[in-house]
Amino acid sequence: MPGNWDSSHRTPQQFRALSQRSFSFSDLNACASNPHIELLGSDRRWNVPEPDLALLGEANPEFSRRHPRADETVLIVEVADTTARYGLSTKRDLYAHSGAPEYWVLDLGRRSVIVHRDLRPDSGTYADTRVVAAHETVLVSGKEIAVTELLPHDV
Repeated sequence: MPGNWDSSHRTPQQFRALSQRSFSFSDLNACASNPHIELLGSDRRWNVPEPDLALLGEANPEFSRRHPRADETVLIVEVADTTARYGLSTKRDLYAHSGAPEYWVLDLGRRSVIVHRDLRPDSGTYADTRVVAAHETVLVSGKEIAVTELLPHDV
């Protein structure tokens, strides 16, 4: 699945959502970052995706010399303004095949979060996918987060 992601093409709505993210995730026992994520297997030759946010389980000193692998994350988040379909197909599949335990697409247009959980490593798929509406909460690392905290207020 060749692909190349350039984060320089984010929309103003995506930037606003990303600037709010530190508030929503600040209480988690995880390190927030927007690193490149190394993929496993044949995909790593062609792809080094750059998610909008990756929560890392720990601050590994090796990350100063290499990118974290998808299986070393707690959560990967993509913010989708006009690219929800791409995040819900190609990127989801790449992260699942690489072992990301949880993957979210923050869909600004629909004001919701699409949560992919329960990774099935043998098939590289997520067994549980659900849409969480703006008025609901989502659980990550034992903390409930209101979806409205993740969304820009003016979108």
